[in-house]
Amino acid sequence: MKILVVDDEALVRDSVIQSLEGLGYSDIEQAEDGVEALQLIAHHRPDLIIADIRMPRMDGIELLKTLKQMNDETLFVLLSGYDLFEYVQTALDLGALSYLLKPVSAGQLQIVIHKSKEKLQQQDRFHESNLLMKIKMNQGVSSMRRRFVRELVTQRSNPENYLRHRLQELEISFAHRAFCVLSISLDRYVVLIERFSPNEMSLIKYGIENIAGEIFMNHGFSSFAFDLEEGLGLLVNFPDEESNAEISPLMKPCIEIKDSVLKFLQHEVTIGVGTTTADFLHLIRSYETSHSALSQRLIRGGNCVIPFDNPNVRRDKFKVLSFQIEQEMLSALEKGEQETAMNIVKELYTPFFSLDYVDRASLLKLNFQIIILLHKILERLDVEPMALLGDELTLYEEVNQCTHIDEIIEWFHDTLNVSFKALQQARDKGNKRIVEKARRYIHDNYANELSLESVAEHIHLTPTYFSNIFKKEMNENFVDYVSNYRIEKAKELLRAGEHNVIATAGMVGFSNVKYFYKVFKKRTGFTPSEYKNR
Repeated sequence: MKILVVDDEALVRDSVIQSLEGLGYSDIEQAEDGVEALQLIAHHRPDLIIADIRMPRMDGIELLKTLKQMNDETLFVLLSGYDLFEYVQTALDLGALSYLLKPVSAGQLQIVIHKSKEKLQQQDRFHESNLLMKIKMNQGVSSMRRRFVRELVTQRSNPENYLRHRLQELEISFAHRAFCVLSISLDRYVVLIERFSPNEMSLIKYGIENIAGEIFMNHGFSSFAFDLEEGLGLLVNFPDEESNAEISPLMKPCIEIKDSVLKFLQHEVTIGVGTTTADFLHLIRSYETSHSALSQRLIRGGNCVIPFDNPNVRRDKFKVLSFQIEQEMLSALEKGEQETAMNIVKELYTPFFSLDYVDRASLLKLNFQIIILLHKILERLDVEPMALLGDELTLYEEVNQCTHIDEIIEWFHDTLNVSFKALQQARDKGNKRIVEKARRYIHDNYANELSLESVAEHIHLTPTYFSNIFKKEMNENFVDYVSNYRIEKAKELLRAGEHNVIATAGMVGFSNVKYFYKVFKKRTGFTPSEYKNR
């Protein structure tokens, strides 16, 4: 606690200060009269003033009156050598905390100090409560302004009387005649929201808003913020004599904003600059074109300022998913040709790289068509796309978060990679079932004529495809497997000794005895007769 002792008698001052120091207080100043006290109060800012009522130049009563006129709430204790009711009444009427008679004892001072502390705590709580209320009120007004500015720039049909009334009600005024909407987007937003908490993201956006507001103010422009999911929207009001300049007067401050956000917040932003208008009642065109400009980040990359350009886009340059492309993609996924599938995707996006301007509608349409096609092919190949990748709408929203066409292609690369792995797993399981079915058929019919074609026909596959998966699963080709199985059955019959060699050959599917001898000898190292007589 900081204390100021005011008395024209040095002995009284020294006595009071000594008592205060004995109570543990050391931050104490002293003055001889009210005039000197006012100078110290301005610099020292005491919490408590202990002053004599009767002093030359300015007495304690005048000092207290002066402080009250200045709305100074410093706690005040008056000292007097006279127990006069008028003094006491005057002191209390002026809001003094206490009135003490000289000489002042340490006990009296201790009681006054305790009372002062309680009063200071009450004042602190009151000020804190008032401050919180003001903050909440300011936040409420600020929030209403942000919502209204967003309404102002995004809606077409609000009546002029309503808009003017709300502008006046929210104390929003425009000093200039030219308006422009900016869309400021954090690059790699999807990565950032996974890395930072919602509160941290709000602080980042708040930092961008402060930087932008200060830079525009330095340029003599007014800016009004509103919320965008991936960053911040700004309605900028600036002198109309600058609106017809060859280069937009907003370019320089926008570049400063971009560079300052990178320098001070360590984040990259892209700023889309909408069209300029002199009509604040019809700002939606500027808002929409700021988003259109921002979408050009897909070909220009991030960390830049992009003014809206009004190109003549030829939509016939963009490929649609023809039946032929769908069949090529189906064939690639059926055969496990991941590189082929990826090349098809890359070719579909190639036209966008040759443009100065990306037609966002065409790009979004292509994104959606490829997702739908992938879902359809996976279902056809007995892989559940919902369980593997998620629903089409979620995938569509996810790919649209990409900020460059290269990122979109990379996203499809990752998605196709997941799809091909799932297809391979499904294919492996299916191949095992197919080969097991073929083996059962071979085991049941080994005594009859068996060919690759006949077994493939039984399991409804082409001979070539069946041959490939059979060899892959069994690590030997079809002919060798059948021959080995027949020789094993022949060995069982020969060991039993009930049939001669010729009969045995026929029973295991060898119609040519000489060929049976040759295969048996090759597989076992013995002739059938030698093996039987061992």
